[in-house]
Amino acid sequence: MKEHVVEQRTDQWQKLRLGMPTASNFHRIISNTTGKKLAAARDYLCELVYEKTTGKFYRKDLSGIKAVQDGIRLEPKAVEEFEKLTRLKTRPVGFITDDNMRIGCSPDRLIAGSNQAVEVKCPTGPKHILYTAFSLNENYRAQIQGQIMIGGYEGVHFVSYNEEFALYHEYVRPDQKFITAMGTYLTEFTVELIRVTDYMRRWGVFPKDAVLPNFPREDESDDGFGV
Repeated sequence: MKEHVVEQRTDQWQKLRLGMPTASNFHRIISNTTGKKLAAARDYLCELVYEKTTGKFYRKDLSGIKAVQDGIRLEPKAVEEFEKLTRLKTRPVGFITDDNMRIGCSPDRLIAGSNQAVEVKCPTGPKHILYTAFSLNENYRAQIQGQIMIGGYEGVHFVSYNEEFALYHEYVRPDQKFITAMGTYLTEFTVELIRVTDYMRRWGVFPKDAVLPNFPREDESDDGFGV
């Protein structure tokens, strides 16, 4: 595990994430509810290949959306309320990757003096009720378990804060069965990501009438990657 000391949402943070599978998008690779691999993962893979080959971000900038702005504005208050409730102290964190820098995550905070992370959501009232009254696994299982896997954390404190309701806090421990399946799928995904990226970089922008060789099939690659 590597901790990159950068401020989240800055250009430096964005550059680290360019073309990299991140935990907030792991739900596009593995189902939050069933733990099964998703066919839609190929769409996510192609987005990341685009970023790697062009150096441009494909992911939409959501900073102008009111709900996102509210989340950014309320996060410090949410952390303050969390620390009061739990009597735990937190510290900022930048970007966390595996040793090979092939996958990453950005917890909102780390617990000072402990091997635990904090994930903060500041949703609308109805969403806050959803997270409080029903299982958060349906929405954030892959993200939270992904953070645990990448950071090697003992657990993640999930926090939902809305100004109209009491703060919701749930401590999520490792789900080893889910993490094992996710690790397998991420290995396959990252190998394929490298393979397709190499292919696109080789051919780059070519004329419409160019004749390209057949794309190598998966069973022709002996690359491996352990998560």
